[in-house]
Amino acid sequence: MEDAVAIAAIITLVLNAISTIVQTLEHYRERKAQEILILQNFQNRFDEIHQEGKEFQDFLTNPNFDLAMLQKNDEECYNRLLHWSKSLFWLDFDEWYAGHIVKCVSRQQRSEWDEIIREKMREPVFRQVWEKLRKDNFRGKKKFNKFIDRHWLEGKRMASFHL
Repeated sequence: MEDAVAIAAIITLVLNAISTIVQTLEHYRERKAQEILILQNFQNRFDEIHQEGKEFQDFLTNPNFDLAMLQKNDEECYNRLLHWSKSLFWLDFDEWYAGHIVKCVSRQQRSEWDEIIREKMREPVFRQVWEKLRKDNFRGKKKFNKFIDRHWLEGKRMASFHL
């Protein structure tokens, strides 16, 4: 009788372990499916913003870009650039939020997005635009502004070495 009770206890433990493993795998699968949907959404937004910003490609590659000069010479283009850049920074915010606060994407994805922001802030156009936009309230998340500011300063330092 004791052997039967022991076997029943072992079977119960094994079944509970299998159930836990299945639940964990199901949770992982659901989380991955959610991450794929999130990444598709961000990719669609990026594609749309990228399409809108094609007129600014020359600015993005110009190491001598001067936002104040653009404002002086072409106020309409200046306003379009700020509007476009603001859309891009909001996308950056949403990616940062998904990766750093909600943590609904992988660490690898978060690191990739962080590196894109670092690269972006090395470009004069984005550093100068950020100076205009940095007072924006990104849903009250001052950590995001600090995150961008850190890369903004890093980009400024790197630019000063190249002068």
